Amino acid sequence: MTNMIGIWDGEVVYGPAYLDIAGKLLLFEMLITEADEESFVGISKDIGGVGVSPDEAKISGFAINNTISFIKKYKRFHFFSEEGEILFDDNKKGVEIVYSGIYNEFEKKFEGEWEIVISSEQVGENWLDESCAGTWSIKKRQHNGTV
Repeated sequence: MTNMIGIWDGEVVYGPAYLDIAGKLLLFEMLITEADEESFVGISKDIGGVGVSPDEAKISGFAINNTISFIKKYKRFHFFSEEGEILFDDNKKGVEIVYSGIYNEFEKKFEGEWEIVISSEQVGENWLDESCAGTWSIKKRQHNGTV
């Protein structure tokens, strides 16, 4: 595996629950500013594709051996309108987007799946979550850039 500190170029692929934009990409840069043997923190900024938010997102997670898991959280809630536009609700905090995956040694990148819970409902003693998901990857940038 690799040192996590630095700039990572990433992409998100929207899953089938996103209907009209399923399979489309969101591109982002992730700057990991602090890391120890297992955990890391940083920020992420969307830079292109479908669903770009102008807000930075906080990143916190861990990477152990070839396994990674992190949470991305934007400062405010954003969502797609029926017309496919990104809308914001300044009265709601951003939701947690959970990323998990493995390191692909051959391609020198992490890749895996992401999930966002959009609603939860208690049914008896259990909780029923409605979520959307997709795939993602990040690869460490080998030269200087900005986030």
